[in-house]
Amino acid sequence: MHVVLVSDDPRLADPGSEAFARHAAYAAGMAARRPGAVLSVIVPGNAGPRSLADMRACTAPPNAVTAQSPWSARAWRLATRWRVPFLAQLHFDPFAPVLSAPADRARLLLARVALLRAARVRVMVPATAARLGADWGVAPGRIWVAPVPIAGPRDGACAREALVVGAMRLAPDRTPADWLAAARAIHAARPGCRFVLAGDGPLRPALLRAAAGMPIVLPGELDAAALAGLLASASLFLHTARHEAFGRAMVEAQAVGLPVVARTTTGAAHVVRDGITGLLAESDAALADAAIALLADPRRRAAMGAAAREHARSSFEPALMTARVVDFLLGERTVAEVPCATC
Repeated sequence: MHVVLVSDDPRLADPGSEAFARHAAYAAGMAARRPGAVLSVIVPGNAGPRSLADMRACTAPPNAVTAQSPWSARAWRLATRWRVPFLAQLHFDPFAPVLSAPADRARLLLARVALLRAARVRVMVPATAARLGADWGVAPGRIWVAPVPIAGPRDGACAREALVVGAMRLAPDRTPADWLAAARAIHAARPGCRFVLAGDGPLRPALLRAAAGMPIVLPGELDAAALAGLLASASLFLHTARHEAFGRAMVEAQAVGLPVVARTTTGAAHVVRDGITGLLAESDAALADAAIALLADPRRRAAMGAAAREHARSSFEPALMTARVVDFLLGERTVAEVPCATC
């Protein structure tokens, strides 16, 4: 069994990156189940975790081609050239109301065509799987729910500071300006609180200017160990994305006992148990108010943190999440899905 993954993510060419390690684990899982199975990753100019520098290195067609975007033209061309199945992956929520601009609608049309033609479809949560069947006509038997595995929970208690943390790509589609606005509102109510927004992207210079004069640090992208340490020292995790397919950062925060305050999205509704492991809010004002209320209640925050750790470790154990992705790549169903209370 040989699956080729087409990606534009340069981290897959960096053996020291978390993304490389994650895909190497997928490759190892495939080989463990089917001796000789290979996952090859095509990244511009570099090889990925398992062999292949580029398509010219292929001496024989693979068994399938997949991509991290459902409309990857390169992946479709390779699948067509080799006459093998295309395995589509959906890492965003196509049904988020915020995706209503003409450019968004055009991309969603391409995504729908791709998913209807794909041999298998990978989504992050059961709610998306249900909508793909009901609204887009994708056959349920072709859909695999396989979230991105978290880096792995860390043990050990840590003194919690008056610190609010976020982690996201600093790009327009993630709306990091909303995070800064919520931080300002929280700071106005609780002046002693500090804020760290981890991540990198094209908006970082503008965000640094906008955060001037506020106790807000934007350290750039952190590796898994540094991010885990930051999360373990914080009071709560703030997530303001207006659309979210899953939200791996929210799971990682819960895994170290950190309650989450997030905007209600498909992903957040799946990974956060509202009122138990964190709080979900519909509006900007409600989001800030929820964070302020939780910061003012240490006992409730501690109880939510304990519940969050248990929820993350029981529902999103990394080895099980990796096994689900391997299921998708091999076309198997060996790992049961975690029930979704909101689906």
